[in-house]
Amino acid sequence: MPNLPDFEAPPLTEVALSVQFDTLDSFSVHHVGLLWQEYRDRFPVVEQHQTLPSVIERFADSPGQREISLSLVRTAPLPRVWFLGDDGTELVQIQADRFIYNWRKSDGDDQYPRYGSVVARQQEELARFSDFANNHALGPLKPSQCEVTYVNLIELGDGGAQDILTVLAEEYSDDYLPAAESAGLALAYTMALPGGHPGRLHVSANTKLTAVATGTPVMRLTLTARGAPLDGEDGIRGLFDAGREWIVRGFCSITTAKMHALWGRKS
Repeated sequence: MPNLPDFEAPPLTEVALSVQFDTLDSFSVHHVGLLWQEYRDRFPVVEQHQTLPSVIERFADSPGQREISLSLVRTAPLPRVWFLGDDGTELVQIQADRFIYNWRKSDGDDQYPRYGSVVARQQEELARFSDFANNHALGPLKPSQCEVTYVNLIELGDGGAQDILTVLAEEYSDDYLPAAESAGLALAYTMALPGGHPGRLHVSANTKLTAVATGTPVMRLTLTARGAPLDGEDGIRGLFDAGREWIVRGFCSITTAKMHALWGRKS
């Protein structure tokens, strides 16, 4: 593991590790019921949600853009199924072409278990789903994209968004406009990954949000690193590790030294 920046009290509220693969065409409602038997001892709560579209990062034909693939189907697609733990901090999401493992902060006392623990849990549950797919003749998983997402909720102080993000300096050419009521940001960076693989880091921020518990205005800062699995047997883990490094270092680059001090930066 590289020596990455670290904080005593990071504003992190959610981590998601996702693997997108070729669609399992035979995946049906019948298999959803069987899956619950596999997960109910660890994830007893089940929810249904709308399916996520396929997202593939493209570089050669359309640099700087990502491709979202939408396909027309004759019948309604199976839902995305959530399997949740009792306390809501762990979540597995499964659909015909996607497996996602989430850690989520459910209350203020929850401590982030750190990346090593989260990625180990993801790999354990992904292996379980891969075995299920093979045992039920759904076919082997053929990963096409992997992504790492970190979601941060940051309270807005008196200084506003420019006190949080280095790229938001409220400098106007005249004094006509007042201070902005809300701010949004969407940035994309090409990632140079091991072995010459390209990937992309997406950064988004929105400040027109309010923390439910405190009623305090907050910024939602989301960083997502996405790309094809790296070469070799540990290709998925390799992409996760590289993507996490880009997220952690990118988070430090885009946030201010003032906030680093507030969060207790240690390295």
